[in-house]
Amino acid sequence: MSFSRRTPALLALLVVLGLVCSADALYSEKSDVIKLTKDNFAELVLNSDHVWLVEFYAPWCGHCKSLAPAWDTAATNLKGIVKVGAVNGDEERELAGLYQIKGFPTIKLFPSEKKIKKGGVADKTPVDYNGARSAPAIVNFAHSSLPNFVSSSDISTFLKTESELNKVILFSSKSTISPLFKGLAIEFKDRLLFAQASNTDASAVAEFGVTDFPTLFVLKADGEKIKFEGKIKSDEILKFLTPFAPAPTKSNTKSKSSSSSSSSSSSSSSQAPLEVRELKFIANQEALQTECYAKHGTCAIAFLDPTAEDHSASIETLTGLVEKEKSFRFFWVDGTKNLKFADAVGVANSFPQFAVINPSKKLAGSMTSYFSAEKISAYLDKVKIGAKRSVFPIDALPQLDA
Repeated sequence: MSFSRRTPALLALLVVLGLVCSADALYSEKSDVIKLTKDNFAELVLNSDHVWLVEFYAPWCGHCKSLAPAWDTAATNLKGIVKVGAVNGDEERELAGLYQIKGFPTIKLFPSEKKIKKGGVADKTPVDYNGARSAPAIVNFAHSSLPNFVSSSDISTFLKTESELNKVILFSSKSTISPLFKGLAIEFKDRLLFAQASNTDASAVAEFGVTDFPTLFVLKADGEKIKFEGKIKSDEILKFLTPFAPAPTKSNTKSKSSSSSSSSSSSSSSQAPLEVRELKFIANQEALQTECYAKHGTCAIAFLDPTAEDHSASIETLTGLVEKEKSFRFFWVDGTKNLKFADAVGVANSFPQFAVINPSKKLAGSMTSYFSAEKISAYLDKVKIGAKRSVFPIDALPQLDA
């Protein structure tokens, strides 16, 4: 009799102990769901170019337990495309509070685009996911949130574009770019250039000797073509492409000084940057000819007003981009004294403004959005992949007014 009376209490105690022991057991170590904490969240999520889907959960939450299988499946299906993570809201209350988590589970998508706040701190603006709690719905939502860093508009222009970076070309019979290829372009952002060529592009197909679709090639900066012989799967392609990409620079989530340090520590990577790794002032036509027009590659030119209150901030913004955007040489000119020059490259007569010139290709272009590190980087991404309307042909190289 005594044993039977104690059995319910003992069972209850075992249940409680089981819950405590499995407090973080919604996702096993073998799961593709990445465990996020306050110690790794900024580095992995906020300072990453990847799209992240993050679930804030509590191990005692019934709805969280119901979601777990779908979240696990979504993480596996999105591997190599979108990062999928989970935050234990019971253990990481500070992190949950930071994102105003009021119930479990809460799912937020952190986009690829990040903002650099004062002091060099990276941040992203998350979007709530309120769709169906099924793996297919979650995967579709993630796919729809992928940015596109793959050029598909003019493969001939892409192939001729001068760059220190190796190029990746996927020959495909499909008219759309797959989430897998978009995900790879994000993974190697600023380290490899990506393009998709159509099976109907007879010239490119013949040049690469393509007979089957899809077929993937790496076009090295020296012109050598290397064909991928494996299966079109994220892990196999990732392994194939990695040796052709410069080592990624160490991310920064604390300060600009640490970013500068990490950039210099990575300067010994296998891909040598352009020789100019500083922001230079172009005072006259001779300097423009020597520093830009007489050299290969694309020049990034800021048009500034040296008397403006935000001039120092503009210089700081550009200086921070010099190490990040290694495919370009960075310069600035006095826009107030070079209005005709500004007009020739499509720049409005209000400063600061930003433009590019490729002397050997006789191409120029200007950024239409407001002047910031994020907008400049986004514009330069379009220039690198030859996106439509990012540049336009010019008959002659423009001259400085001064």
